Amino acid sequence: MGQEEGHRQAVSSLTPETTAEELVTRCQAGNAAAFEELYRRYANRVYRHLVTLLGAGPDAEDCLQAVFLTAFNKLHAWDRTSLFSTWLHGIALRQSLNARRARRRRAAAMQAHERERRSTAPRTPERSLMQREETQRLFCYLERVSDKKRAAFLLYYVEQLPLDEVAARTGTSVHTAAARIKYARAEIRKALERDQLALRRRDGVGP
Repeated sequence: MGQEEGHRQAVSSLTPETTAEELVTRCQAGNAAAFEELYRRYANRVYRHLVTLLGAGPDAEDCLQAVFLTAFNKLHAWDRTSLFSTWLHGIALRQSLNARRARRRRAAAMQAHERERRSTAPRTPERSLMQREETQRLFCYLERVSDKKRAAFLLYYVEQLPLDEVAARTGTSVHTAAARIKYARAEIRKALERDQLALRRRDGVGP
C-alpha cells in the first residue's frame, strides 16, 4: 500500500502546467509517474508521425514502443536547447528508418522465395500479368526513393511541416532538407514517367 500511495501522490503532483523539462528531471530522479505523463502527452503525435513514415500497422506500433524505451534510456542525451517533442521526433525518425530497412529485408526474402517458386511453374500471359499487378501493388513510387529523401518528402508534403521543422526533425540544415525534397520529387516523377512509357509500349502505343 505504501508504494501505491507514493505513486498516487506522485501522479497528483503533476499538472497540465508541469513542463516537459520538469517531467524529464523527475524521470531522472526515478519518478515513474512523470514518464507516464510524458507518454500520455506525446504518444499520439509520435504515433501519427510514425504512421506517416511507415503506414498504420504493427511496424508503427512497435516503433512507438521502441521510441519511448529509447527516450527513457537516453533522457540524459536531451540537451534541452531544442523542444522535447523535436528530440522525440528525431528518435522516431531513426526508429522508422530501422523499421523500413527491416521491412525491405523481409520483402526481399519473400520476393526471392516467390521468384524461386515461380521459376518452376509454366509461364503464361495470365501469370505474367498477375506478376506485374502484384509488383505494382507491392512497390509504390516512394519505396524507390532513399530513406532520407522519403522522410523529408513525407514530412513536408504529408505532414505539411515548414521547411525549418523538417530540417530540425531530420537533423539537417534547411538547405539539405530542401534538396532532399526536391530530389525525391524528381525521382518520383521519373519513376512515374518510366512506368507510363512501359505501359504504353506494352499496349502498343507510342515508341
